[in-house]
Amino acid sequence: MEGSSRRRRSAILTALCTFFALALSSSAQEFLSIDCGADVGRTDGAGIKWVTDDGYVKTGTNVQLETGEISPFYSARVFTEKRSKHCYVLPVQKNSTYLLRNIHYAGESISTASIAFPVSFNVTVNNEVWYSFSGQTDDDLGPFFYESVFYSLQKEEVDVCFVAGASGTPFVNSIEMRELNPLSYYDIRDPNINWFLVLVARYNTGSPPNSSIISYPDDPYDRYWLRVTNSSRAGVANSSVLAPPTQAALTTAGWNFAPERVREDAWVGTDLSVQFIRAEGAPRAYAAWYFQEIRNLTAAELLKNPTQMVVGLNGASLALNLSTFNPRQARVAVQLENSTTVDLILISPNGSRPAILNAFELHWAYEVDQSTTNAKDATVLKSLQSIFGLEDWQGDACYPVAW
Repeated sequence: MEGSSRRRRSAILTALCTFFALALSSSAQEFLSIDCGADVGRTDGAGIKWVTDDGYVKTGTNVQLETGEISPFYSARVFTEKRSKHCYVLPVQKNSTYLLRNIHYAGESISTASIAFPVSFNVTVNNEVWYSFSGQTDDDLGPFFYESVFYSLQKEEVDVCFVAGASGTPFVNSIEMRELNPLSYYDIRDPNINWFLVLVARYNTGSPPNSSIISYPDDPYDRYWLRVTNSSRAGVANSSVLAPPTQAALTTAGWNFAPERVREDAWVGTDLSVQFIRAEGAPRAYAAWYFQEIRNLTAAELLKNPTQMVVGLNGASLALNLSTFNPRQARVAVQLENSTTVDLILISPNGSRPAILNAFELHWAYEVDQSTTNAKDATVLKSLQSIFGLEDWQGDACYPVAW
């Protein structure tokens, strides 16, 4: 069991290291990438600039990790102080959509401070619990990554806080924030409800020949597309007929498309459905499917006989026809009610060409309260912070309930 666990961890590390070792891009996009616990900034192989966490957090200790050839997990921020929460305060633009990602990897500390097991803590975003992290032994070292998509309303900063649990010390290796295209995941922009999407899975289907993770620079928004294979499902690959999304599709689909490398392969079959176990307390599910017809067809054949498919999510469904080689996508959001599973349905009608699926993703969707402590009260509290030199106080002063 121990060897199996370490082999799985090694495979994940290899995949992440392959991603971080990508060739330098000629026009690396500006991201906020915090190398937590690092003493100096750096630029990785993909051209992404990483900064230290100086100025973003005021508590915690830098810990250097014995990682050998494992990169970029050289360091971590470990919160050993006896206090309930430790917050990073990150700048955001109002009315913008962001991807937020944390990575945790305990490694082996070569510093005085260490990451103690067992460990448990919660991670919150603007007072809402994002996820709970727990590890019992060094077999739970990681790496583990957590990702979400959120919409910033009238705030110019977001608090990412690590709230101590019953045991161990909270820690984090990296925090990444990517501003997305204004139309990406625009389903979460509801004038009456604020949705916070928590990633469950984002899979590149088919038989991808290269890296287990596809991300930046192939994906300009640096989303992680993980390879998933299924021996019982046929795969197809073809990069010679790829066409870009139409302008109309970009407008209606919200720029929510899989990158080209993800679309170069696909599953094919009459039933490409998948099932997930519902997370406890998850109220809604949001699913997106990504399609591009890459089989050996002519444009005339496809126009005359489109690829017909039906997608569905726990009872909600819609029909989709692929009549050109341009990429398409479909998305469905549903209330989960009393269901214990979440079924992403993809089938082809009887007598039609087998369905095709290039990629899919699933998120839990949570309604969040973006209220914060009254601005005037917060100003007074910050004055008190300055007067009494409470430099390690960050985040909303009245967490977990805004005042």
